[in-house]
Amino acid sequence: MDLEKIPPEQPGLPFLERQDEAGVAERFAAYLQELRRCDQCRLRSGARRLVPGEGAPGASLMLVGEAPGVEEDRLGRPFVGPSGRLFERSLSKIGVSRGQVFVTNVIKYRTPENRLPRVSEQRACMGHLRRELDLLRPKVVALLGAIAARALLGDQVRLKDVRGTRIEVHNTIVYPMYHPAFALRNLDRDPQILEIFGADLRRACREAGLP
Repeated sequence: MDLEKIPPEQPGLPFLERQDEAGVAERFAAYLQELRRCDQCRLRSGARRLVPGEGAPGASLMLVGEAPGVEEDRLGRPFVGPSGRLFERSLSKIGVSRGQVFVTNVIKYRTPENRLPRVSEQRACMGHLRRELDLLRPKVVALLGAIAARALLGDQVRLKDVRGTRIEVHNTIVYPMYHPAFALRNLDRDPQILEIFGADLRRACREAGLP
């Protein structure tokens, strides 16, 4: 499937074939230069830094979140705030390091006051997410939160209906999960939510052949 022919407003995961790691890092570096020039949405003007995806070029597991937060905006790296620390601790318990996976967001700039990304902003950024998928071609994609789930599975998807479900889209395995920030916000209401998050992450890692 030609990713360039998919309209940016159309959700869905393209057909991906695994590729050799050789050359991926160079192509990804070229993509980052294009990303830095992008001004398709207004978020760039209000953010401090671009927050592209990062991780192993040959990662078999890609994790897709929603949008950068305060710490991510300050440092220009995804998942480095409180939710990122929970994410890394959860990986460590499984025996996986952050450097073995690839982490990214649907949105590449922080939204004002950390509000939910607007539909127009998600559509503007979808081309970048598809480009990351095409370049890295992971075996497994973990969708962290409702925004990521709807972005790649369709607007009709409700996270509560698909969370923890193994979904095959073309030749890619997709795992919708809670976002770690959601788990932290709801810990008082649901003391089991961290265990649920950790179990879902473990299943995604196992499917990807990790550790």
